[in-house]
Amino acid sequence: MVGRFSDHVWAFTPPATATYRFRVCATSDAALTVYNSRSTFGWVAGRNFELPVTLSGGEAYLVIVDGQWQATGDYQLAVSTDVSPTALVRPEDPTIVDPLLARAKPIGLGRTFGTLESASGGVRARCGGLGSDTVYRLTIAPGGRSVRLRAAAQFPVALELRDESGQSIACARSAQGAFDVEMTQRLAEGDYLLVLDATALSAAIVRKANTDLIRDSYDPLHPRSGAAIRGAYVLDLESLE
Repeated sequence: MVGRFSDHVWAFTPPATATYRFRVCATSDAALTVYNSRSTFGWVAGRNFELPVTLSGGEAYLVIVDGQWQATGDYQLAVSTDVSPTALVRPEDPTIVDPLLARAKPIGLGRTFGTLESASGGVRARCGGLGSDTVYRLTIAPGGRSVRLRAAAQFPVALELRDESGQSIACARSAQGAFDVEMTQRLAEGDYLLVLDATALSAAIVRKANTDLIRDSYDPLHPRSGAAIRGAYVLDLESLE
């Protein structure tokens, strides 16, 4: 996109919750701001710079490009998904995911308690997960059976069933404003992976994450790390046969 500085406003609705990088190349000093009704992420960095921000999928954001100190000139604005290790939310990273899948704990009928930590590059539920460290192995006896899975957590939660090869079979997530989810599925004999993931970041977490990401851009050799979400959950597994 090419334009002339004069408070150009662009609308951006990210297709999924992720960390995005907005890149500006300009002939004069430029300013870039990304904001919605809850948060503002600002950046002023001359003629060639990037702004990494974590945004929620499906929400509407405004992106403003302007000249710094009344500067005028041409610019190009581009946006891409951030897949770097400093991104709070990014696609699955095999170096993180493969060990999690390999040590998945067996889960049986009844109730299971645990604590989830979100993990950048961790196992992501395909119906809108952020990435987590929580995977279970479910074994179905010969003849198959229908199972009902319920989860309740201290965060909006998603459940995903994958076959032994890692292919997604079913995925369900909490309704808007809810912290529980239920899934019923008919399964053939074999082993399955059950992924438990968080689906949404609070506004406070997003503000802190974006502050850290901006700081990381000054200090790329020392990226911030740590879980964005950490909370307890309970899983109920019930056989319907």
